[in-house]
Amino acid sequence: MKKPKIAVVAALAIAAIVTPVCIQHQEQVKLRSENDVLRQSAERVASLEAENTRLAKIIAELPRQTAAPDDSSSEVLRLRGEVARLREDSRELARLKTAGTSPAPTLAVDNSFDAAAQSLALRAAQLRDRLEHAPQMTIPEMQFLTEKDWLNAGGSVKQLENDDDYRRALGSLRSRAKAVFGGMMQKAVRQYVEANGGTLPTEMAQLQPYMNPPADPALLDRYGLVASGTLGDAQRGRTIITEKAPPLDNEFDSHFEFSLNSSYSHTVNRNGDALEAAAVAYAQANKGLLPFEPSQITPYLKEPIDPGVVQDFLSHRLPRPTSVDQSKLIK
Repeated sequence: MKKPKIAVVAALAIAAIVTPVCIQHQEQVKLRSENDVLRQSAERVASLEAENTRLAKIIAELPRQTAAPDDSSSEVLRLRGEVARLREDSRELARLKTAGTSPAPTLAVDNSFDAAAQSLALRAAQLRDRLEHAPQMTIPEMQFLTEKDWLNAGGSVKQLENDDDYRRALGSLRSRAKAVFGGMMQKAVRQYVEANGGTLPTEMAQLQPYMNPPADPALLDRYGLVASGTLGDAQRGRTIITEKAPPLDNEFDSHFEFSLNSSYSHTVNRNGDALEAAAVAYAQANKGLLPFEPSQITPYLKEPIDPGVVQDFLSHRLPRPTSVDQSKLIK
């Protein structure tokens, strides 16, 4: 009887030892599994936060405009997808918070962002459509534009309802394209100078091997070198490269010049310059009086200008008579 009792007691003793060990092992396995889940959740949170940060930056940089969206626009649909994905990511972060994680605050998305994004995408699509029907208003530098550049060009005007709206927006788009390409040329100049003992290039073709991405030689021919010598001269802010290509729009275009590290641009308004010169010529021939009728200024124009442009210039850019005597003289 003693042996069975001893066996029972031994079994109970072993059970008393093994049972806690088994329970502890099971708890450790469970904790490891939970830790793996939490680690995966944390990684997911980090990924979502990074994506939200990226989209937040894009949102902050886009001009906020409001207009009726057009569901037929592929750009509208794409930005809608971005918004929907951002919303879904926010819901996912909220779910992970409930599960026990503590990610950073999510980016708030509201209907105003949705409308602004759709409006900008619509305008970008309208500008592309406009250029498809008027390819003569494009410049080769536009091949280097990004989607963001197109969106910003759409946001540069309050609306795209008439010809002037489109001309202004396309002028903004061309200016951005020239600035982007100018940055590429500046980088090529710096690399050329470094590879040639501090000497500036003497021909635009010498920049060709340093252009990244590569640029067609005809595109480089749209610009000219106006400085020579050494890097020391260029570092004093001297203009190195200037635009040679003529403007495409006589009222809404720009002219660019580039130094080694900066750029300068000014608005080109050939019609305005021509009308101002004609108005001065008229005044010199008419005792200082300014023209107020298109028929008065037309003989002094070197090239014909649309009558509507002439009338707008006379109505809004020249001072009106300030005395009765002046009015009588004009008549």
